[in-house]
Amino acid sequence: MDNVYIELDALELPILDGSAQPFIEMLAQAGIRRLRKRRRYLKVVKPLVVSEGGRRIGIYPADDFQVHCFVEYANPAVGRRKLRCA
Repeated sequence: MDNVYIELDALELPILDGSAQPFIEMLAQAGIRRLRKRRRYLKVVKPLVVSEGGRRIGIYPADDFQVHCFVEYANPAVGRRKLRCA
């Protein structure tokens, strides 16, 4: 899925604690439709990583679309969480 625009107006984005589930359900309910124009794509040919403080985001070459999310908090109530979407 691509060509999605999501706008959130909040101090904090939902993370892997389950609070993002309603957003995922709304996206699934909206469905998928074929675009009229042929899509142009960029090919990731080498890793690109941006770090600031203790945060990091990266994009890496792959043969298929995958998203891996990791968060780790010192608070044991949240701790370490991970999610993989393919």
